[in-house]
Amino acid sequence: MTGSAATSTDAPDWGTLTLELRCPRCGYNLRLLPQPRCPECGLQFAWAEVIAAAQRKLDCPLFEYHWRDRPIRSFLVTIWRALLPWRLWTRTPIASEPQVGPLLALIPLLLLFEAICCVGAYYGWASYALWPIGAPPWPLCRALLWGAYGCMVLGHFPVPLVMWGALLIFQQTINRYHIRRAQFLRLMVLSGAALVAWNTVETLVYCGFCVVEFRVALRIPTGRWVLSAMDFLPTVAFVISVCCGLSLYLRVRCGWLMGLLSSVVAALAILTPLPVLTVLTGSSDHFYADWVGKLWPGIGQLLRSWHVVP
Repeated sequence: MTGSAATSTDAPDWGTLTLELRCPRCGYNLRLLPQPRCPECGLQFAWAEVIAAAQRKLDCPLFEYHWRDRPIRSFLVTIWRALLPWRLWTRTPIASEPQVGPLLALIPLLLLFEAICCVGAYYGWASYALWPIGAPPWPLCRALLWGAYGCMVLGHFPVPLVMWGALLIFQQTINRYHIRRAQFLRLMVLSGAALVAWNTVETLVYCGFCVVEFRVALRIPTGRWVLSAMDFLPTVAFVISVCCGLSLYLRVRCGWLMGLLSSVVAALAILTPLPVLTVLTGSSDHFYADWVGKLWPGIGQLLRSWHVVP
């Protein structure tokens, strides 16, 4: 850049500025505008922020910007930031243009990362806790298969899609803010990273707990209650990430309320087919119950306690 903005409200020198500046939210071309306000969606911004984002996009450590030069490091940094959603979205400026291609490539990489970590944890638990005490080798194979099955694409991939569909209920709000699909894609993918990260943490804690119980023979009185509560931790982290993204990143008024209402609609959309299919099939042993059981292990026990599932 050969010119710069003196303050956050003074327009840059358009005669010397060669960068292409676009509205972070709707993509409107901001060139030659005198005021830091998008005439398309009404977003108030700072010239210095938009210019810095366009000029130093490569400095952002997320995977979508560094998938070529340092893919492993940027992928791990993305996972690390996703563990704390408020930190993720406060450090991801809206002025940074979403990269659609790398975001789409990040989806299978997240699922692969989750599968490797969870299968490795189950395999380590089975080999360390059961194999040394004379158990046959089949527990290793069973643990490996169950870990792989729990981390299949059908495990977590539909959750962001259902959440995205639930957000479409607020289409009038989306149209008023002119939020682009690329921004929603970033919101869902990075929130899905929070889901994957916390599910991996939950699996590691569970396997460590099993090792303590089976190998060390140490009973933890409240351990089972803690593990049951952790079943919902990945989903809660995903919902918090979506709410933080709407409020802190996209700067939508009442973004938290919008995210919470959408999560309720998404949960109802996921859980409603469970009793319906159970009644139609006459049994709780069907593919959808298995999927919900993998997603939220406590749901099946809860429904059975209410006699909803026979």
